[in-house]
Amino acid sequence: MKRPVPTFYLAAVRDPAVPGKVAAVLVQPLSGRVPAGPSQILAEWEWGEREVLRWLQGRGLFDPGEEFVPLGPDARAVLRFLAERLGAVGLRQWGAGELETLIKEKRVVELPAVPRGGEAAASYLRGEYDRVLALLDEERAAALVSP
Repeated sequence: MKRPVPTFYLAAVRDPAVPGKVAAVLVQPLSGRVPAGPSQILAEWEWGEREVLRWLQGRGLFDPGEEFVPLGPDARAVLRFLAERLGAVGLRQWGAGELETLIKEKRVVELPAVPRGGEAAASYLRGEYDRVLALLDEERAAALVSP
């Protein structure tokens, strides 16, 4: 019997004041598109950007295998954004073509884009962190099937 592939809902908010900086990431284990465990939000204002990325790296998001298969709106773009930040914070330097190979070959489950209109980023800039968390959770709930 083939073991199920661990799929995780993945969404990120970028810090608009520092281009490319991770503000928050939401992760939730799934069975298909049904939640299979609690969601976790990794927030830059609590963990620091480096630790958010280190956590994702430790779970296998940036490995070519199937230990962490991201699912979500624009999941491949989110994967690229997060992978590019690894070098910026000194966690991983990608070799020539290595990042492109990961982005191209990593198994990803794309969902239709969810228009945010910049509300999460604007809330982050205003220090309205509870609103950022709520927006990420609303996006997750809209994308997934209720158990």
